[in-house]
Amino acid sequence: MKSPLEVIRAKLAPLLKPSAIPDAEACAADFVGGTYAGEAFALGTTTEEFCTREFIAKHRQHWLNDSVSLADLIAAACAGPINLKARGELLAKVGQERFAAILREHGCTAMKNGVKLDNSPEAISKNPWHPAYKGDRIAAQSSVIKSMGTRVAAGLAKSAGVTLAGTPLRS
Repeated sequence: MKSPLEVIRAKLAPLLKPSAIPDAEACAADFVGGTYAGEAFALGTTTEEFCTREFIAKHRQHWLNDSVSLADLIAAACAGPINLKARGELLAKVGQERFAAILREHGCTAMKNGVKLDNSPEAISKNPWHPAYKGDRIAAQSSVIKSMGTRVAAGLAKSAGVTLAGTPLRS
């Protein structure tokens, strides 16, 4: 049988804000024989009951993570115009180290967001830098550079994961 601390870490920690995890872990000391014997919650509450979203929502709502998914938060923070609110929420949700890694992964800097990758089949079929492009790649790339300029061409290449020359981007 797992200890109350192990159960709380395994089942409850993923539901909580990082700042609330130590508080939840501190409650583990109040479980005796699998039931709660402290003063903060109802006596006799089992660790399984304690580790549910419903129980925490009723008794410690402020511990729960926001309902916004991480993928949605990353999209808001890294695509389109700079969204400082979304970046702040992402930082609070994942911590400084992971936040910096996410920004690097998406090509973001302090003053600009990265390129939002469009991997739809239609976009791929029109991007001569994408490996799945069918047609005369060199002629199409030259045409894009001549008609739209190198800035647009570099963006297309970046969205395909390569440089203008076709070499893979460094990670």
